[in-house]
Amino acid sequence: MNKKWFSKLIAIVPMFALITSIVIPVDTASAGPPWRSSLYPENWTPGYTDAQGRFLQDFSYAGYWRGEKTIPTSLLEPPIMP
Repeated sequence: MNKKWFSKLIAIVPMFALITSIVIPVDTASAGPPWRSSLYPENWTPGYTDAQGRFLQDFSYAGYWRGEKTIPTSLLEPPIMP
């Protein structure tokens, strides 16, 4: 009997924590402004460097055909290997 009570308690505690985190609002006004990297200021553009010559890589064109084409889907079935 004692093991059933303990297993029910173990199941209820995470649910209570989840519901509490959803219901109780977080005060974001007192948190201050959001953090920004000095390498990614408000006026960032590709090629931006700071006073020390540091920069962020621009990966906006990374991927299949730099994002200019959609990834094709094959209508053919793959070959069957013996």
